Amino acid sequence: MQHGLQQADTWLYQGALSRAALSRIVLNRIVLNRVVLSRAGLILSVFVLGGQVCQEPLMAQAGGPIVSEQLQELPIPNLEAEEPEVRAQLQLARQQLDARLAASKVTEGRSQGTQDAESIALLAGDFAELGRLYYLYEKLDLADIALSNALILVPEATDWSYLRAVVRSLDGKSTAALEEFEAIVSAFPENVPALVRTGNLLYDLGQYEAARGHLQRAVALAPEEVAALAGLGQVAFRLGEQELAVELLERALALQPSADSLYYPLAQSLRALGRVDPSRQALKRHGQGAVMLDDPVIDGLGTENRSSQALLHAGNRAMRRGEMAAAAGYFRRYILRRPDHALATHNLGLTLLAGQQREEGLRALRKAVVLDPEFRGGHYFLAAALAEDGRFEEALGHYRKAHEIDPQERSIHADYATLLARMGRVDEALLELAPVVETDPDAHYVHLKYATILASVGRQSEAEPLLVQASRVGMEDSQRAEALYHLGLMRLNENRVDLARERLEQSLELAAGSGPANVAMAQLLGRSGDFARSAVHFERALKAQPYDVGTHFGYAMSLLLSARDAAALKALETAVGLLPEQRSLHHLLARLLATSSDETVRDGARAVKMTEELVEKTQDPDYLETLAMALAETGRFSEAVSWQKRAVQRGLERRESAAAQRDRQARVIQFEQGKPVRNLWELR
Repeated sequence: MQHGLQQADTWLYQGALSRAALSRIVLNRIVLNRVVLSRAGLILSVFVLGGQVCQEPLMAQAGGPIVSEQLQELPIPNLEAEEPEVRAQLQLARQQLDARLAASKVTEGRSQGTQDAESIALLAGDFAELGRLYYLYEKLDLADIALSNALILVPEATDWSYLRAVVRSLDGKSTAALEEFEAIVSAFPENVPALVRTGNLLYDLGQYEAARGHLQRAVALAPEEVAALAGLGQVAFRLGEQELAVELLERALALQPSADSLYYPLAQSLRALGRVDPSRQALKRHGQGAVMLDDPVIDGLGTENRSSQALLHAGNRAMRRGEMAAAAGYFRRYILRRPDHALATHNLGLTLLAGQQREEGLRALRKAVVLDPEFRGGHYFLAAALAEDGRFEEALGHYRKAHEIDPQERSIHADYATLLARMGRVDEALLELAPVVETDPDAHYVHLKYATILASVGRQSEAEPLLVQASRVGMEDSQRAEALYHLGLMRLNENRVDLARERLEQSLELAAGSGPANVAMAQLLGRSGDFARSAVHFERALKAQPYDVGTHFGYAMSLLLSARDAAALKALETAVGLLPEQRSLHHLLARLLATSSDETVRDGARAVKMTEELVEKTQDPDYLETLAMALAETGRFSEAVSWQKRAVQRGLERRESAAAQRDRQARVIQFEQGKPVRNLWELR
């Protein structure tokens, strides 16, 4: 169990972002002889461990000299292989320690006399500083010696003891680490990171009941601590409590989806329960993603790591936490040092896309596959991003390349075929997937995509059995949600509204953020006149598909139809900023500016300018009519009449319905009477 957590410690923590309240852990502030000593010369000293504050002195004497115990020899490491920034940092810290040792009477042997409190405190701080740096750069044996010397000088510095215990646990010294952690837990019984680390060490030593006690206390104190849930889940598996193991591991994965290393123990627990198909699906999702422990003491150390690897790991960690702007900054800095690194370039692209920096993000994704042409994931994610932008031919090429690199990965093949169908090449798409559907009953994603393609071309009778199968309990939630969405869409097209609502609600229970399912629910609610709730679902859909024109248009319309003109104005201005080439959005915004009943929204002059630009490009009768409305709003009624008559004529040429013609003629009369338009129900 510890392998994943150890990887999290040695790799993820090295570049961890410190918390705002604990950006720098206080390691060198020590109370001696009732005088507070620290490098910063502070008057008040506190000891911070895992978010707890202890205001008692770490070491105090009633009076008299303090004599050191035997210090261990600290070898000087070979730093030739280190990056220049790292080498300089370690050399400077060592020089400072050596200078302090030379100036002190404390030598690498017995003290030759007594030392004043300040000298001992500062020397201990230098050893601890070097120990922290050796930990960061994975020189664990040296970190142990340096921290041990610091503790010889100041035995009560619990923060240094905690770090030494972490070092020893990573360096295979489990018994020594456990003793130290248990002492810390005894002194600080509500310290969650210490409880988790103690529980995990006990697990490794086969002491499952003892491990359970520590991990249960951690979960009680922090119900969303992923590492505690994961550890407790694996303890439950070892103790034969499989239902509990599944529950805990699934909770951990829901909180940290990137911890895909947990799918292996989850698969074991599911198989032990006889749930063979879910076990097989979990095993397919097993990866190397480590469990993250929220540990302020260790996280805070990452701010001092000057290696390029620290930047990469900090970027990855920020991505997992959804901090995309911060992640992009780390990846940029890493790429300055390693411009040929494909994965960092790829990750930069993903963070930029998430931050709505579309073109720059796509450039980074394209560069990543140039740097590494065999980067399967790079081609796959680039293809998905291009498809989302409607750049289908380029996307198809990258899907094809990803499939060539890994022909056994079914999801790539299925997405490739799905894009073919979107391009109108339905027969070709079905031919791609039919052999897999016929020969591999476990290729559930392929079956699902095959069914959705059939449904998209009206072959409902063939699609429905496959969709029903995919919607059943036991499949992955994402696949069930997609299948239920398509079943709901079928019922909606058949005007079976109640059944459509039921299927869509089931889909959204499994995948609340689904763009297509939220759009479908918004449309269903709009049909019933519930425009306020329709707007809620359109807004949720936009979070999943921020570049979808139809979703922006539907959201704005639902706001307008629920008389929320100011909100519609804000939504449309956001939409045209994201999609400046989409005339339909510009037109809707112009019509809102020209006709809103809210005078704080109305802006006839701006509407005139926007619509004139549209009319220059095409003589669409709706554009002509909106220009007439905008002119009327500015009081230019004679011009409004002229443009409205052009709209009437253009509508006749396009053979519009009689009802549409009557509406346009009525507007001519309205403008002749000097009346502007104020009714947004007229929107088309």
